[in-house]
Amino acid sequence: MQTLVRPATADDLGACCSLIAAYEGGEPADWLARFAKHLANPDGYLSVAVTDGQLIGYGRVEHQLGNPMAAEPRLPDGYYLSGIVVSEPRRRRGVGAALCAARIDWVAARAGEVWYFTNRDNIASRALHQQVGFQELRAFSSPHLDGGWGVLGHRRTICS
Repeated sequence: MQTLVRPATADDLGACCSLIAAYEGGEPADWLARFAKHLANPDGYLSVAVTDGQLIGYGRVEHQLGNPMAAEPRLPDGYYLSGIVVSEPRRRRGVGAALCAARIDWVAARAGEVWYFTNRDNIASRALHQQVGFQELRAFSSPHLDGGWGVLGHRRTICS
């Protein structure tokens, strides 16, 4: 089975909503407006992973300004890899790394660096980002994260 990573289309949004609802809870329809907003954002990117015609994962890039996480110390402005979800049976098979690579390539056409943050306790996310070349810079506090603590990571890109 070969996995294709490509930019998302409007036809992918229902499957993306089903993935996040299975991961975080809620009804898929409740997530639709968020995904439509991500897809329409000219300063962001939504990629999907497809195997045998089935959408098995997605990942977002968002350009963040003004410290939306209310983090202390403040997070830098810039492009952030965010919101990656891979279906449970397909995890730890390289799908997340492929989604990260596609998103890093998208950022590289726009900027010389890319960021990510995750909950300090999210060991899987931290390992994935280290695998694709991110270095953890520091911990930060944020009321928006479970447990109140996150980790900030950074990676240089080859900006064209």
